[in-house]
Amino acid sequence: MANKTIGEVATDVLITINLNQSVIEAAQMMRKHDIGFLPVMNGSDFVGVVTDRDLVLRIFAEQRPPETQIKEVMSAEIRSIDKDVSIQDAAIQMAKWKVRRLAVTSSGKLCGVVAIGDLAVREESDQMAGDALQRISSKQ
Repeated sequence: MANKTIGEVATDVLITINLNQSVIEAAQMMRKHDIGFLPVMNGSDFVGVVTDRDLVLRIFAEQRPPETQIKEVMSAEIRSIDKDVSIQDAAIQMAKWKVRRLAVTSSGKLCGVVAIGDLAVREESDQMAGDALQRISSKQ
């Protein structure tokens, strides 16, 4: 059986947030959709990401107001992967970058999101996902 690509397992129903929206809106969207990762858009341009961890560390821990705009707390260093990359290569990249989620792109445009759990779609990828998660979670 040929290796599956990230495009075959990624979530393609995207919930995004605009960089001018507030962090409270981001938290409410995350709760409503049971997600912890929002791609940040400026119009149709993908410009960053905000995670539940970003909200905790950059808003609540620093006691910033809930009206703070996403652009002030988002991660502008985007970790993304092309939809045609194999699941195995995606697991390697996630471990290397120590991330649990990646934006999925096609021709440079956002087209999905893949989480570490999405990689476990086949028996042999269960081990890859587990190995990647272990490396992501290590304190090295």
